[in-house]
Amino acid sequence: MRLSGFEKRIIASIAEAIIPSDNGNMPGALDVGVVEYVEERILKSLDWWMGLLLRFYFLAFEFLPILVLFYPARFSSLSVKKRAYILSRWENHRFYLLRLGYILLKTMCSMSYFPSNAVRAKMGMDELRDGYSTSSLVLPDRSVKKRN
Repeated sequence: MRLSGFEKRIIASIAEAIIPSDNGNMPGALDVGVVEYVEERILKSLDWWMGLLLRFYFLAFEFLPILVLFYPARFSSLSVKKRAYILSRWENHRFYLLRLGYILLKTMCSMSYFPSNAVRAKMGMDELRDGYSTSSLVLPDRSVKKRN
């Protein structure tokens, strides 16, 4: 399942707001390829219907400022500071489902960010063989098993 350019921009705007670049000290989410990781590792590991739900979630999140906060702009068109403010409101929201939505985004970005060799080097950790080691990623078995 491939992401469209629009969906990639949504994920990039979310990732940039959650893990911004730290002026050369630590790379940001966009510097280490979080969008590509989400597409290549996370979406491809999901069943087709779960992938569609996640894509719908990204699309709904893009229009969150208009639908929920009544702010006349899409999420990806806002400044990084404004996006971070909106995410902080979600993180501390009184409704559990909105807090859970924020946790999903933060977890997805963290899963994509920390396996990067650039991040691991800045943290003083050993490098992974291929940057995003497939051996450290547990994927479900998709093979069809026949009954004997």
